Amino acid sequence: IGIAILVVMLWIVPQFTVLFEEFPASELPIATRVLMGTSDFIKYFWWFILTLVFGGWFLFQNWKQHENGRREWDGFLLRLPYIKKIISNIQTIQIASNFSTLLGAGIPVEKVLKILATIVSNTVVGDELHKIQLQVIQGVEINKAFHNSDIIDPALGEVIEVGEKGGNISFILDKTATQYEIELD
Repeated sequence: IGIAILVVMLWIVPQFTVLFEEFPASELPIATRVLMGTSDFIKYFWWFILTLVFGGWFLFQNWKQHENGRREWDGFLLRLPYIKKIISNIQTIQIASNFSTLLGAGIPVEKVLKILATIVSNTVVGDELHKIQLQVIQGVEINKAFHNSDIIDPALGEVIEVGEKGGNISFILDKTATQYEIELD
């Protein structure tokens, strides 16, 4: 889309500008004058725009490298309507599949939650898993700790509850991860 806009602004609009040069600028609609002015600005100050874009990108990447910047960015992504669902599904897959694997290896739940908090890709979700870990250490059932979360998909708490009752948390979490992978695709 960006390249198409550049093509329009740098090649197509200037060709139409030649046609409109016969008219006094005051007779042209404001939208036409703005379009022509924008085209001229891009044509003559492309180097400034490129500097702003690359400088902005560099500053953004640098900001995201710091803990607070990363946490703010991850939180922002979780507030975007369509992106939130995709990220939620990705995080649910990561949590469910790794939870299943680690539990299957005989690692205690508290330690599994600590590991999960460090390996999930979204720091806000990692913080939430740390809160869940603290709740479990204080004696709250795993499924209730997940149900208390506003960030992690509530279906995960329900799945864990079913797994706890059936005594096969690892198996049901693995199946959940598979189901979410299919949904995400």
